[in-house]
Amino acid sequence: MNLSNYPQSQKKLQTRKEGDTIALFLVWLETKGYAICAPTAGMMDMPYHLPLHKPINEWLADYFEIDLDKLEQERIEILNMLAEGKE
Repeated sequence: MNLSNYPQSQKKLQTRKEGDTIALFLVWLETKGYAICAPTAGMMDMPYHLPLHKPINEWLADYFEIDLDKLEQERIEILNMLAEGKE
């Protein structure tokens, strides 16, 4: 199947190996009790950091610039095309 009509799917497929490595690292961080945090302004302009709670697939999509909504639309189109017996 030619994925050139499905750029988000193509990008996800091309970044899979690197994405798997990053995902393993993110899981490792979590198992060690570490969190990815973002700075925010606190009281009296004292900065502090808040943990960012985001599923791994969203971290990867952000990193690889994959639009998850478009990716889902492409997935549905591909599945419909396969169900109709087209390629």
